[in-house]
Amino acid sequence: MKYIRIAFLVSICTSHLSAQTGPAGVDNTVNNGIWLKADKGTSTNIDGEAIEIWEDQSGNGINVEQATVDQQPLFQDAYMNGYPTILFDDINSSGQNDFFSADDAAVLDNSDGFTMFSVVRPLSN
Repeated sequence: MKYIRIAFLVSICTSHLSAQTGPAGVDNTVNNGIWLKADKGTSTNIDGEAIEIWEDQSGNGINVEQATVDQQPLFQDAYMNGYPTILFDDINSSGQNDFFSADDAAVLDNSDGFTMFSVVRPLSN
């Protein structure tokens, strides 16, 4: 069984402008389609609890959600270098793999491409 912990899932950007007003000074809400951080915006910050909603930090309000409890990733406090992580457990029995989804948003449409940054630490069994 594989496990993956994600510390930061950061920003889908459509282009770069000189005015950097977005989260962490990266681009802005027009260009940062979605910005998810393990240390902010999760529906829980209690170690080992399931996350139902992960709030977008870009300012666009594209929150990701998972209503099915068996498919909710877990919050883990101070796991990697003192930072929290999100544990996607890769348990696929009866189609119960962890994931989030969001409604379509216009800011994500018609982009030339996107950039995604993440810090990932696979766990051994």
